[in-house]
Amino acid sequence: MKYKLQLSNKTLKHLKKLDKYQKIEIIKVFQRIVDNPYMFKPLRYELKGYYRARIGRYRIIFKIDKDIVFIVGIEHRKKAY
Repeated sequence: MKYKLQLSNKTLKHLKKLDKYQKIEIIKVFQRIVDNPYMFKPLRYELKGYYRARIGRYRIIFKIDKDIVFIVGIEHRKKAY
């Protein structure tokens, strides 16, 4: 089952700041998330219900709701949690 991808405004702003190589890598991960979002690590504690995908030094934080994946943010690993 393919999921729909929805990006937050915060995510769109952060994507614009990244260089071309980083954008390409993140788009590749978006494609993997849409194919199977449950293959990524679920988060715990305050972020329970969210998942994370790693791309080098960056983390994609997302939440799954029925057939939609909401990308909440893309952050450097130091700021992600």
